[in-house]
Amino acid sequence: MRLTGRSGDRLDGGWWPRSRDPLTEVSSLLVALAASGTGAPVVHVALTWEDWDHPEPLAAPAAEASLDTGVRIGWSVEERHVVVLTSGDGDTLCLLVVPPDFTRGQGAEALLAAATAGNEHSAADLLDEVTDQFDVDPLNHWSDDGGA
Repeated sequence: MRLTGRSGDRLDGGWWPRSRDPLTEVSSLLVALAASGTGAPVVHVALTWEDWDHPEPLAAPAAEASLDTGVRIGWSVEERHVVVLTSGDGDTLCLLVVPPDFTRGQGAEALLAAATAGNEHSAADLLDEVTDQFDVDPLNHWSDDGGA
């Protein structure tokens, strides 16, 4: 997870879940948010239907469930590739959801772009831009420098 640290941007940062299991991943996100000391505790999480597998009790687009922590989780149709977290005092945090199958380079680039102050791209446009670029992860390249 990476946050902008300021409000007013289209995205407040990004989150890179490791699977498409919303119950497991949202629980991990909530722990990370609590540890970061970001605002009041979250009471509701809204996910984009297309980004996730659909386990019971979230098997229908209108379904909603409560996690063990009491946080409600459900689906949103507002924008693709985002998670919207609402705190008890009504503040919202809108995060880009980086697909779990992105490479290390793509994921890092997407998180950086989402957390850059002044970002104005939609989540879908940002992810399209990242996947249209050559993956610059240095671990995925070799050099011909003679082994130096």
